[in-house]
Amino acid sequence: MKHLRITAKLIGASLVVVGAWTSVASAAGSSAGHEAAGGGDSEPVAAAEIVEMAEPIRPRAIVVIGGAIGQRATAFWALGRYEALGLEVPPIEIHLHQDLAECKGNRGIYNAGLQRIDVCVDEPCVMLHEIAHAWNHENLNDAQRSEYVSTGDFGSWDDPETPWFDRGSEDAADTIAWALLAEPITMASPDGPIAQRSSAFTFLTGLAASRVQMDPAD
Repeated sequence: MKHLRITAKLIGASLVVVGAWTSVASAAGSSAGHEAAGGGDSEPVAAAEIVEMAEPIRPRAIVVIGGAIGQRATAFWALGRYEALGLEVPPIEIHLHQDLAECKGNRGIYNAGLQRIDVCVDEPCVMLHEIAHAWNHENLNDAQRSEYVSTGDFGSWDDPETPWFDRGSEDAADTIAWALLAEPITMASPDGPIAQRSSAFTFLTGLAASRVQMDPAD
């Protein structure tokens, strides 16, 4: 397992935007002396304009930017939980804020195009959840996403027209966050809600949820 490459950048109150869509335009020169094969007056060839949309600039390492001391500690703790289970987090930027406005009113948001997370609270479950979005994006294929939606009877994986609570992607991120929390949890029934959540985690990652313990009375 590769070790996480984690770089902490303390930016203060300013927000550094790393990665943006850019366009590049170039024009081919025209040829004023070009003649048609049949002779006659020469006519200039119209300049050809090439407009190219660049790929979004994606991070090459795991970078934690901004935030208070407690928020940064939570971010590194969450990354450590993934590493401890062998779930390699892809290169991603984690931007930490203390104002929900920076997360569009949410506690956290994930941008798949930029592989960027913005977290506006100091809550371990939220940090684990947003990182889970990045992990799922990089590790699940379409067939797995489709099966997760079908098995869980969700409206879609991440269609923006589907309510948040009915998206498989949100439940999958919740599942991984739930499994990576440190507090142990007792499973009294082999087919109850905890068992179902544990089974979903195994489907997503191929691992058993280590925080789940069977009730000794069973």
